[in-house]
Amino acid sequence: EDVTSRFGGNFASTLLFCEVILRLLSTFLIEIAGLSWRAIFGFYALLSILPVCLMMSVMDLDGYQHRYTPLPKDYNSVEREEGGDNNPVSHKATATLDLLRNDPKA
Repeated sequence: EDVTSRFGGNFASTLLFCEVILRLLSTFLIEIAGLSWRAIFGFYALLSILPVCLMMSVMDLDGYQHRYTPLPKDYNSVEREEGGDNNPVSHKATATLDLLRNDPKA
């Protein structure tokens, strides 16, 4: 429970910080640079792809959750992605949607 609340606090702080930065950036780009809202929204759409790409590098914690044994150092090696993993790399990008669809609590 302590880890969950700490994670929630870190997530909320990061989210609010990024929101404020993007709000200031949009104000600057509209007022100073003279860009239109259409250009700002296009920039934000391109910027939203960055977290999806970064999620591809998140380590799978399934071993910690179910077996409580440390994962080997080469857990995310190329052989694992090419071979024995049943979950494709794209699963990491759609994990939230899968959780919302499959979780009985949601």
